[in-house]
Amino acid sequence: MPQALLSPTPGKSNVYTSKRVDMVLPEVIAYPHPFAESVTITLSYQPAYDYTVSVINSQGIAACEHYVKKGNNPKIEWHPQNISRGIYLIAVTIHGKQNQIIKTQKVIFEKF
Repeated sequence: MPQALLSPTPGKSNVYTSKRVDMVLPEVIAYPHPFAESVTITLSYQPAYDYTVSVINSQGIAACEHYVKKGNNPKIEWHPQNISRGIYLIAVTIHGKQNQIIKTQKVIFEKF
């Protein structure tokens, strides 16, 4: 088959470029780990977009969620109540212009 039939525009290259924005995700810092009464959650730096911090159980259900506006980097204190001990994921969803980027950190809740 001639090359011209494969190209949508004869004589033009089929090279598409996209604007790539490199976004380094902040690290999720959770301490103490494991925890018994409460855990402090913060990020290593302040993202350029709004973001949500969620604590998710092993069934995928959010035990708590905090929406944070751009420009803020609070320390979030989570005091679990009426939940079982186990492994939880702290998920950070950064709300960008096109995609939501998720960063996670595993923590262990040891209820005594």
